[in-house]
Amino acid sequence: MQPALQWTRTEVKADSAGVVHVVSKQSMSAGACGALGEERQSEVRKWYAVQTFGCRERVVDKLLRGQGICSYLPLIHQKRRWSDRIKTIETPLFPGYLFVKLGSKPEEYWQVNDTRGVSSILGDERGPVSVGEEEIQAVARMIAGGAPLGVVGGLQEGQSVRVKAGLLKGLEGRFLCLEGRDYLAIHVAILGRSVLASVKCCDVEPN
Repeated sequence: MQPALQWTRTEVKADSAGVVHVVSKQSMSAGACGALGEERQSEVRKWYAVQTFGCRERVVDKLLRGQGICSYLPLIHQKRRWSDRIKTIETPLFPGYLFVKLGSKPEEYWQVNDTRGVSSILGDERGPVSVGEEEIQAVARMIAGGAPLGVVGGLQEGQSVRVKAGLLKGLEGRFLCLEGRDYLAIHVAILGRSVLASVKCCDVEPN
C-alpha cells in the first residue's frame, strides 16, 4: 500500500443552480478543487468514475472526503413502499459508482484505489478514462432541478436539443419519447448509461 498523503477534509455540495462546490474544512495542502469548472492554476484536474463494492457508495464517499479527495456522489430522492406507508429515501443515482476529481500525480490514484470499499477507477487498457466536466455539470443540474430522474443503459437515440425554459434551461441532450412521456437524456459515456429528466416538448428547441 502506498503511504498516506497529507490531505485535508472537504465536502461536496450542489447548489440550487446545480453547480458542484467543494467546501474546505481546513486550509488545503493537496487535492483541493473549487466550484465545478474551476481549476487550480498549477494543473488541470479531471473527474473520474469510481466503482465501489456492493452498497458501499456512501462509505467510500465519506472515506474519500475524509482524506481531502474531491468526491461527488450523485443522490436522488425516491419513494419506496413499505408494508404500512410510503417513505422517501435518498439513494445513489448510479448504484455502485461515484466520481472523484484528480490531478496528474500517480499518488492520487493510488490513494483512491487503496480506499476501503473501492473496486477500481474506470478506464481502459491505457489507464483511467476521465468523465467530461459538462457531463458532471449536467447531472448535478438535473438533480438540483428536483424533477424525477431515471437511468437507462446505453446511448439513447433522439434529436439533439437544448432546453430553453424551466429549471434545466441551457442544458443540452437528446429528446426522447418513452411510453408516451417526453424526456431529456444526458449520456455518461464511461458508465454506458443515460440520465433521463422529464421535460415538456414546448420547453426544448433543436440544437
